[in-house]
Amino acid sequence: MVIKAVIIGIIGAIATGVLKTIKPEISVFAAIASGIIILTMIIAEVVHVKETFIKFTDSTSVNIVFPSIIKIIGLGYLTEYGAGIAEDYGTNLLGKKILLAGKVGIFVMSLPAVIAIVDTIGIILE
Repeated sequence: MVIKAVIIGIIGAIATGVLKTIKPEISVFAAIASGIIILTMIIAEVVHVKETFIKFTDSTSVNIVFPSIIKIIGLGYLTEYGAGIAEDYGTNLLGKKILLAGKVGIFVMSLPAVIAIVDTIGIILE
């Protein structure tokens, strides 16, 4: 899967570069199409990972923080992807702002998980 994604990415980058010199307005669509194809390939893997996590958490007491962890991981990937797109199109400052928003979001989303972990440790130590 990763090798296919890399190959599609390379082909997309070459197509985007060639089209940028010929028809710049179409080159954006080549980049977007390549990204969509790669994301579609990744979705199947993400679903598999999610199912594995659910099986693991059903048999343990970790299921309290699991939804937060999945959301945090998803937010991290989403902001990295969005920032990468912004930087690819020459708006590095906007990409940095997207990353900052993601970091703040991850901090906010991690608070319930941290509280649950500290409470669990407190119960274990009693």
